[in-house]
Amino acid sequence: MIAGILGLGLLGPALATPEPAHAAATCAAPIEVGLTTALTGPLALVGVEARIGVEFTLDEINRKGGIAGQPVKLTVEDTGASSTDAINALNRVIEGKPLVIFGSMISPHVFAQTEAVKRSRFWSAPPMRK
Repeated sequence: MIAGILGLGLLGPALATPEPAHAAATCAAPIEVGLTTALTGPLALVGVEARIGVEFTLDEINRKGGIAGQPVKLTVEDTGASSTDAINALNRVIEGKPLVIFGSMISPHVFAQTEAVKRSRFWSAPPMRK
């Protein structure tokens, strides 16, 4: 849910962009967005809600023609229940070279992922840079 709210705040301006008449005819490459969240383990309920929120937001953006005529594609990776799994999930997302990464909301996962995000130079939400 929180990630969905973040998604609306960060990507919401795209919702206000009127759909160009030619948007349906374009075959632009999708804009990649990554999400790392717990989909298994004791905190899966939080992660599943985050995934649903981000998916809802991106579905709305795509329904209105995407961003500048480009669809937005979501890649989701499960952080599981450990910091090691969180780092591995983030590395898998980074391999896809997304425009933005929605990171885990679980504190130990955030702490574990911070250095990798800083090194990757990708923009993340929540921000993981000083």
